[in-house]
Parts: sequence; C-alpha cells; structure tokens
Amino acid sequence: MPRRTTPGVILTGDRWRSAPMLVGRTRLSRLRGLGAVPPGWGVLLRTRSVHTIGTGGPVAAFGIGGEGGVRWSRLVPARRVVYDRGASWIGELPPGTPLPGPGTVLRVVPMLAGWREP
Repeated sequence: MPRRTTPGVILTGDRWRSAPMLVGRTRLSRLRGLGAVPPGWGVLLRTRSVHTIGTGGPVAAFGIGGEGGVRWSRLVPARRVVYDRGASWIGELPPGTPLPGPGTVLRVVPMLAGWREP
C-alpha cells in the first residue's frame, strides 16, 4: 500500500476505476469512514468490517482480499454492520457510485501531491 506521504489513491480494475480515495490510517479515520473525506471521494480502510451507524444513509462498499481481488460489493443500508473474515481492505464510496464486480482484481495507483481532478 502507499506510503504515509501519498495524499490518496485510485483503484483500477479491468473495466472499473474508483473515485479518488483517501487511505484511512488512524482509528478515528476508520471509525468516521466517508465522513472524514472530501465530497465525491472514497475511503480505503485496512479492516474487515464496515458500519453505517450514524451515517444517515447507505454507503457503497466493497471488500478486497489479500491478493487484491474484490470479494463482494454492494450498497450497505443505514444502521448496518458488514463483517468479512477474508477481507484485508474495505473500500467505501458515496452511494450511487459504480462498484467493481466480485472477482475484479484491483491495482493501487498513488495520486501525486499536486494532482487535481479535471
């Protein structure tokens, strides 16, 4: 995974590309999830579970296994907890964002410090 100096990452698969994603590195950032990132961005968390308690709405989420393959992807309704014993990472994106399909192998592309989305 990217170093601490990386401002964010983009995940790419065969026919899918994520929105910019911040990597949640602290306990607080993992707890806050999408609430800790700019609008339109996602968050990539080194965890096996995701919750939507206190989010006020659903979250688009996907689990990533140790080899970078997507294990599942779905819209997680409000006030739910999803646990995946086999996940190494979980990605959260705003609801309505297209998600990678199960089995998609993802690559991590670090964003450059001065990069701005067009």
